[in-house]
Amino acid sequence: MENEMNRGRGRGGGRGRGRGRGEEAASGGEKERGRREGRGRGAGRGEEERELEASGGREETRGRGRGRRMTEERRGGEERLRRAVNQPGNIAGVFIPEPVLAPVPKPVRLGSEPLVFFDIETTGFGAQSHIIQIAGVRGDSSYSAYVIPDIPIGVRATAVTGISLNKGLLWHHGRVVEAQSIRNALKGFFEFLGPGRVLLVGHNAKTFDSRVLITTATNTGMINVLKMRTLGFLDTLPLFRKLYPRRKTHTLGDLHKSLIGEKFAAHNASADTRALQRLVEKVSPDLKTMEAYTFDVEYVEAALAYLYMKKESMETLYPLENVNVKVSMLEKIAASGLKMEHLQAAYKSDRENGIRELFAQQLPDGKARVTRVKRIVDNVISFFENAA
Repeated sequence: MENEMNRGRGRGGGRGRGRGRGEEAASGGEKERGRREGRGRGAGRGEEERELEASGGREETRGRGRGRRMTEERRGGEERLRRAVNQPGNIAGVFIPEPVLAPVPKPVRLGSEPLVFFDIETTGFGAQSHIIQIAGVRGDSSYSAYVIPDIPIGVRATAVTGISLNKGLLWHHGRVVEAQSIRNALKGFFEFLGPGRVLLVGHNAKTFDSRVLITTATNTGMINVLKMRTLGFLDTLPLFRKLYPRRKTHTLGDLHKSLIGEKFAAHNASADTRALQRLVEKVSPDLKTMEAYTFDVEYVEAALAYLYMKKESMETLYPLENVNVKVSMLEKIAASGLKMEHLQAAYKSDRENGIRELFAQQLPDGKARVTRVKRIVDNVISFFENAA
């Protein structure tokens, strides 16, 4: 699905609260913008992050004397935190995880590997959505299969794709289509990829298509087959953004109309793959340019695990909104691997400085684990003071 992928925050399967926040929200946000205008999680940063940068810049550049005092204070705080530890990695009897860093994609080294353009249509807009159509194009050969999903197709997904499910039959724009099980569809797709390893090319593949494909392959016990058949993925959305930075939109439809000179039946996986193939062949980017937007299967697996961890943590942190901690900061706390129980343990260990030192824990790049902004930390502390 190449449009509509950002409005469905919190959509997808999994354990969402229906609040449109947390990981599925982030993934959904990326998807809609990726399919309508481009991937992206939003251009603006939260007020807390801007304040963090501003205060960090002010406080740590006002002379060596103050810098030394800050270092001493930080060391003192760390020592206080250590004194509260019952055993390594624990505070007040609660295990505190090491700071979690988001996985970074490692570009795939390209050579003469075949390019297979692929696309999927799904029941929704999250990584846990079910595939209802999968298609691929390799040279002059193509593959397309409709799939009977195990969950209902969302109303908005049907509005985008034209695919619906009624009384066990799959319909596409009012016509019944032959559909099969997801396992058979994947088996056919992997066989279509052929011997050797290929590079799967998709528009917005990094934030959606690769995640759904890998989640589905894992759930059907076919992930090892996928790894044997694929070298990795290439996301053409950021590639075209790089090649055409002045364009207002980079949807597949708009690019095809502008560069190829004609429209096509968008949101049909088979048509989308052919359109993408024509675009890439028309532009013919060099290998070095393409490599910058590649990633392997292991990266997607790590990203999915990271996002699931963040979503689980977010579920515990929403009560902090009651003390004016913004969602963007809750996401930052969750992304660092912290849950409410960890904040509570830090507070109990040292009501004055426990949370302050936990949030300020220094990362390898010198930044704080969460934040050093006093106002934000004080708001969090006030939550536990009010709950006492």
